[in-house]
Amino acid sequence: MAAQEYIDNHKKDNTKISDFVSKDMSSNLPAFFGDIEVWKKIVEKMPPSELKKIQVRHRQIDTIIRKRVESFL
Repeated sequence: MAAQEYIDNHKKDNTKISDFVSKDMSSNLPAFFGDIEVWKKIVEKMPPSELKKIQVRHRQIDTIIRKRVESFL
């Protein structure tokens, strides 16, 4: 049972953006790899305070990704 639970919770495409944001925001956000058109609509309607939170996190993730890519070069 423990092994199956681990597999269910750690599948490659199991990540959701709600895994990375506070509970008050997560109910309104699509899956991390969800349809980009859904993301576009949500970002366009997002209040400035929530947009700022997403923007800060986006920069943090971007920095991590750039460092990882640089390690390949």
